[in-house]
Amino acid sequence: MHRFLEQVIRRGDVWFAPMEEIAAHVRRVVENGSWSPRIDRLPFYSEPVRVR
Repeated sequence: MHRFLEQVIRRGDVWFAPMEEIAAHVRRVVENGSWSPRIDRLPFYSEPVRVR
C-alpha cells in the first residue's frame, strides 16, 4: 500500500483530504457554478417489476 501511495503522490494531481474538506469543496464549486453533479434517478425500470 505504501508503494501505491508513493506513486500516487509523485503524480502530483491527487488530493488527499478529510470528508469535511471534500464536502466543503463540492459545495463551493456547485455554488459558484463551475461544476454540477449528475443526478441519477433510481431505479431504471422501463415498466413495473412484477414479483411472483
